[in-house]
Amino acid sequence: MISRLRKILGLAATILVINCSLINSTHANEVIDRERIRSFFAENFENGDFSALEQWYTKALKEKTRMESGNFQASILVRSIEFKSDKKCDVSKCPKVDEKFWLAQEKKAKEWLVRYPKSTLAAIALARIYSKQAWIYRGTGYANTVAKEDWKMFHGLMHRAVEVLNEQQVEGRKDPHWWASLLAATFYGSVDPAGYQQLTNNAINAFPDNTEIYITIAYTLLPQWGGSHSSIAALASEAVNKTKATDGEAFYARIYWGLVDSLGRPGFLKPGVDWPRIRSGFDDMLQRYPGDWNLNAYARLACLEAHDKKTTARLMRRIGENPLGTFWQDRITFKRCQQWALEEIQ
Repeated sequence: MISRLRKILGLAATILVINCSLINSTHANEVIDRERIRSFFAENFENGDFSALEQWYTKALKEKTRMESGNFQASILVRSIEFKSDKKCDVSKCPKVDEKFWLAQEKKAKEWLVRYPKSTLAAIALARIYSKQAWIYRGTGYANTVAKEDWKMFHGLMHRAVEVLNEQQVEGRKDPHWWASLLAATFYGSVDPAGYQQLTNNAINAFPDNTEIYITIAYTLLPQWGGSHSSIAALASEAVNKTKATDGEAFYARIYWGLVDSLGRPGFLKPGVDWPRIRSGFDDMLQRYPGDWNLNAYARLACLEAHDKKTTARLMRRIGENPLGTFWQDRITFKRCQQWALEEIQ
């Protein structure tokens, strides 16, 4: 769906709309808005129009403008920072890392920092360039499958990411996404456990209402990283306690939603994962932000990750025959969940 939108949305129209109206448009279609934000960052970074990025991000961050889903627009922009080489070559002859491409991206991000030396967004982008390369070297396999030289590159690049962020800490402490980026980069061996715990406490105390910080911390608490489901649940409870006045139980759901791809399917049926409380969080979220994005996400997770027929049926009746394709791998998956759930109430 997003690839089709890219063809529909021209660059000029994208930049015009996002500069003039998106900040004030909280009820537009979320899929389109997210694609506009992604394109806005990609095109302005590529063209070196750092002024446009600075102005947009500063305004979104200051005003805490939200998407239809309740997510902060500034957070969506930071999530949109991605760098993908379009270089084509024979797989057997491709280098693991396209150094020419990454050097060009690094040069551009450094130019941004020269022009805006206090920019947290530029620092985040440069750190992302280093961490993305690090993970290409690391790969997704088990630790014992990673070559010694690749581990060296991984740790070296992660160290550079941490350095870039720390150099910007005066301004960074005012930006929740600087905290989240620092937490992600620092986790991989740059600080002792006690120091990392202090960093997480500082981040939460600075921005107790930002989901990016909680999700980043929750990821480090996954069992595969030496954590536990009970630790994640405790963090989610803490997040709710700090945001209950404005969001009810919603943060509990948002944290597990952010983690779901790392839990293993069915993620919400794992021992120590409290689906009834996650469900309560989604109900609170939908009450405050009832758009299609949250509705479809909730339905998909209730079906595929929690196997909750009653809840899936309730949500499917609201969706009808117009699912949001972003959350369904294909129409068949949606129809299977729909038919399975509605059998319960017939």
